[in-house]
Amino acid sequence: MKFTIRDIFLVTLCVALAMGRWLDRSNLARRITQDAREINHLEHENEYQDGTNTELAEKVRALKKLLPKSKAPATNPPKD
Repeated sequence: MKFTIRDIFLVTLCVALAMGRWLDRSNLARRITQDAREINHLEHENEYQDGTNTELAEKVRALKKLLPKSKAPATNPPKD
């Protein structure tokens, strides 16, 4: 069996696309986990619980908006 340059290029292209997709998805999962941990940490600080630190409360609300509600895609997302 003889391989041409076109065959090698196509295999290289497929591997590059697969690796790019894998890196993108793993980075997204890492960021979501990191944001969830940060929200959990911020919610348990005393200043946030007392309601005296409005800047911290706004940061928690902004981070919560970034997190997905579910890991499964919704065909018909619920209306807020």
